[in-house]
Amino acid sequence: MNLPNPYTQRKLADARELPPRDEPFAAICGAHQPRYREATCQYFGRLLHQPEGSGAEREDRLVYGEGLCDVDSALDLLARHIVDQRASNLLFGDRRRLQEDLLADAANAEVRKLFPKVRGCPSGADRRRA
Repeated sequence: MNLPNPYTQRKLADARELPPRDEPFAAICGAHQPRYREATCQYFGRLLHQPEGSGAEREDRLVYGEGLCDVDSALDLLARHIVDQRASNLLFGDRRRLQEDLLADAANAEVRKLFPKVRGCPSGADRRRA
């Protein structure tokens, strides 16, 4: 794990004192999507006061760039993330809505119509153990 050097840590600590509209963002770059509770994500999540979660749940001011290895790519990802949040807030009143499948609500309603009474394991395997 490559944590920031002391100079960077001081700069990030100073950034916590900024007004809310100027809150810092962080882009973490790695070869593959992070595992749940990956150390670097925990570090920056704690530093930026981000709630724990997995995937898009935790991506507010902290984003993970899978397969990115240069600063320009990380900044591009961060810029798109911020634009997406603002567009989502404008369109849906929820800055995280564009991180979901746009058809999620309609799909949920249709799947419930198709399978209205399904609960638990549909094969009945959970009842066989009793």
